[in-house]
Amino acid sequence: MKKSYGKKKVLDGVSFSLEKGKSLGIVGQNSAGKTTLLKILATILKPDEGRLFLFEKDALKDLSYIRKRIAFVPEFPALLEELTVRENLLFFSRLRGVKMESFIVSEFMLEPFMGTLVRNASKGVKQRTALAAALFGNPELLILDEPTSGLDVESASIVRSKLKRLKEEGITVIISSHIREDIEELCDEILVINGESGGSNLERDR
Repeated sequence: MKKSYGKKKVLDGVSFSLEKGKSLGIVGQNSAGKTTLLKILATILKPDEGRLFLFEKDALKDLSYIRKRIAFVPEFPALLEELTVRENLLFFSRLRGVKMESFIVSEFMLEPFMGTLVRNASKGVKQRTALAAALFGNPELLILDEPTSGLDVESASIVRSKLKRLKEEGITVIISSHIREDIEELCDEILVINGESGGSNLERDR
């Protein structure tokens, strides 16, 4: 796949495949195009060249089918700051047409914060809220941009523990992270992207 913004090449010849149930870590220098690649995988952006197949379908032609099966959590989640954690979880569960599942709330240890306004919550609580909301409805593919970046120790541990369980359950997970611990603990394979210098390298069976 290739993607440019104006005259600036962001992705130039990125190519990879990933088996169902595997976890992939995407690494590269700053401005290498990691976030752009994630947004393409999440069908938020379209590549300038190349094709994207998810669940054996052309993702750019079957957006409705694909988007029901994936969840994307950006580095800075778009939560509703003037609502409480509970209200955000209810809002996003209804948006996806599913129930707010209490066991997911418990796994992210959000019960003490359900009445907290999101604008007053720590980054760790915000990230846990966004991840919990993303998992409502059991997505088959979870795409995460820097899921533990800037989190307190407790929140980072909670997030990693949940992602490990998802991996054990066979959920396909794609993570972009500059944190070595995330990649080493959570990923079966690593994709190194080289930005505008071109191409990518895939390391399998770690």
